[in-house]
This record gives sequence, C-alpha cells and structure tokens, in this order.
Amino acid sequence: MRVVRAYLRRQADELLLELDVWSKQLGTISQHVRVTCGDLIYKHTANVFILGEVLDQPSTSAQIVESIDCALELCSEASALRQVVMLVWPLLICGSFASPQRRDKVLGLVEAFREDYCDDLSVAKQLLLEQWRGQDAGEGRRSFAALMQAIGKQVLLI
Repeated sequence: MRVVRAYLRRQADELLLELDVWSKQLGTISQHVRVTCGDLIYKHTANVFILGEVLDQPSTSAQIVESIDCALELCSEASALRQVVMLVWPLLICGSFASPQRRDKVLGLVEAFREDYCDDLSVAKQLLLEQWRGQDAGEGRRSFAALMQAIGKQVLLI
C-alpha cells in the first residue's frame, strides 16, 4: 500500500507542477479575458482538489487557503463581467474546502451567478449547505456523490 501512496503522491506533485507551468504560460497566449479568467479559476480549483482530496492536506494549509482565495476572487471578476460559464464546480470544490469565514463569500457568488444559471445553481447551493452542516457537526468533508444522495438529487452540474 505504501508503494501505491508514494506513486500517487509523485503523480499528484507532478500534476501540481504542470498546472503551475501551464498557468504561467497563459500570459503569453492571446485569448479572451473570460477564457484566461476561467483557466486560472480551474487551475486554482484543481490545486485545491489535488492538495485536499488526493494529498489529504488540511483545508487550513496555506496552499489550499491561497488557492481558494484566488479562485473566489477570479469568480468575482467573472461575475462582474457577466461571464460565468462552467463555474459551478469551482464554487462547489472551493466552497467545500473553504473555512467557515469564507462561506458568506461563496454563497454571495452563488447568488451572483443566479442570473446566468438555471436550477443547477440551487442544487449546488443545497450541496454546499449540506456539506457545511456535516462539517460543523463533526462529520468531515463528504464526497459530492454522497452529498447528492443525502439531499436526494442525482444531477449533472455544469
């Protein structure tokens, strides 16, 4: 089992490095600001997921907190531009790892995105609230599949 863990750790570290190199190259590519913003949101969200879910770092680790803050700030910028396409999962992932002090920011973004999304945003909000309820009750972070089952919503979120 140690061999598998060591292998997964190496692969995750390599992926984090690749994400960092890729994001640094974004400035050299001529593309719409919406695309660059979205790319960076997904880069920071991937960091949160890899560090927290794969490498099992605590959500209070500096790298996770910094990536959450960056992703949420970029989501705010995307919202201000009315360019919130495919950003439900970044909100869910960052929101599920966010500290209780950041929850209002996450819920504020969910509300800000409402004008550009349909019912999947209300399900996303239900998932976040259920995740936080469980965390506050000492149950820890649960998978999104378990959360969807808990609230009785088996949906594809975009």
